[in-house]
Amino acid sequence: MYCRNINYNPQGWIHHCTIVHYSPFKAVWDWIILLLVIYTAIFTPYVAAFLLREDSSRKARFSEPLEIIDLIVDIMFIVDIIINFRTTYVNENDEVVSHPGKIAIHYFKGWFIIDMIAAVPFDLLLVNTNSDEVRHFIIAFFTFILDIKVNLFSSKIL
Repeated sequence: MYCRNINYNPQGWIHHCTIVHYSPFKAVWDWIILLLVIYTAIFTPYVAAFLLREDSSRKARFSEPLEIIDLIVDIMFIVDIIINFRTTYVNENDEVVSHPGKIAIHYFKGWFIIDMIAAVPFDLLLVNTNSDEVRHFIIAFFTFILDIKVNLFSSKIL
């Protein structure tokens, strides 16, 4: 994962700050993100259903441990998007692609939309809505997106 000078590998030149998809760092990172997705899929509906009304009466943000954890998770999802824009992939010819432009296009055509939607700090959206119908729609929508991400991500890792 480490940023390095341009190095040569058997497949060609690897650009600096490129993360090799089979590196130990990437494997550990993928497991961490999977655990964070599962955490979000479990605790988001719980917080929205049981704790949201209490939170809306409080003015101070990030005073509770759960709010700080949610902020850290949101930041990790944004960092995951950045990492995925710099991670090599294997193309249809079984070649490792390390060109930054090709990596970005490949990620943008694949996981980017799902990752971007999952990275939205929806708890801030829920706090700022007054209508229960809008709140239920937001909860259902993000639960659906997180369910898709858990299913797709776990099939990719396992």
